[in-house]
Amino acid sequence: MQKSGKANVIGRSGAKYVFSVHLNSIEEPNSESGVEIYAPSKMNLDFAKAFADNIVKYANTNYSTLNPTYKVANGVYVRTFKASEIENSANEARAKGYKPYNITEDTPYLYMVRETGGIATGAYVDGRNEKVGRNVLYNSNIGLEAYLLEIGYINNDKDLRNILNNNSGYVRGIVETIKEHLNID
Repeated sequence: MQKSGKANVIGRSGAKYVFSVHLNSIEEPNSESGVEIYAPSKMNLDFAKAFADNIVKYANTNYSTLNPTYKVANGVYVRTFKASEIENSANEARAKGYKPYNITEDTPYLYMVRETGGIATGAYVDGRNEKVGRNVLYNSNIGLEAYLLEIGYINNDKDLRNILNNNSGYVRGIVETIKEHLNID
C-alpha cells in the first residue's frame, strides 16, 4: 500500500535536494531564538553550515543555542534517535500489530531528513504499518539531500518581528546559499 504523503510527493519529483523551511516554537515564549539547520547524520555538512551562516548574515538574526546535544556547528544540528526512542517505537509497533522498524542510533530522527534520503539516511517507512503506507524512497539508492531549515522562533517576539519585517533577508540567505553551493550565477 502506497499513500501520497510528503516523502512520496517529493520522491516522485525527480529533485536532487529538498529544503523544508519551518518556523520553530518552544513551550516557554521568548526563551529561545535563532536559526537551526537540521541535516542527515552521515554527510558533509558544508551546505548546512552555509545555510546557517547566510541566513544569520542576510536576515540579521542569530544562531540558536537550544539543542547543544545535537549541535555540530553554529546553527547546524544532526538529530538521530536515542535508545529510549528506539525502544518506544518498537513497543508501539508491537502494540499496533506490526513488526518494529529497523532503527538505530545513527538513524535521522526528523521525518523530512530521514524519509526523503532513501537508503543513505535510513528511510524505514516500508509499508509494514498500513496506516502510514509505504515510502517510494524506502530501500532506494535514489534519495534527496534534505535540509530542514528552522529560520526562527514564531513565539519569540524579536524573531517574529524580524521574520515579518525582513523576510527578504531570509529569502536572500537561502537563495545565496543555493547559488553558492550549486555554482549558479
